[in-house]
Amino acid sequence: MENVLKNVLPPGSFQMQYKFSDGDIVDAVVFANDKVIPIDSKFSLENYNKAIAEKDPTAREVLENTFKSDLKKTH
Repeated sequence: MENVLKNVLPPGSFQMQYKFSDGDIVDAVVFANDKVIPIDSKFSLENYNKAIAEKDPTAREVLENTFKSDLKKTH
């Protein structure tokens, strides 16, 4: 999952094995403005694989955005 996050997000915008103040630990989080978005490692790689395989830059951007949206929905 770390490699996937590195491929789609800028450095410093995520953290692996994040521990919340209540003691809960998640596989990763994405930092978005003032929010911390937890991610479960069981997300589907289908949209990620489509984005990586896409050669057209415009279509690839759409697929990357879809994948980023998937990350936000997993928890």
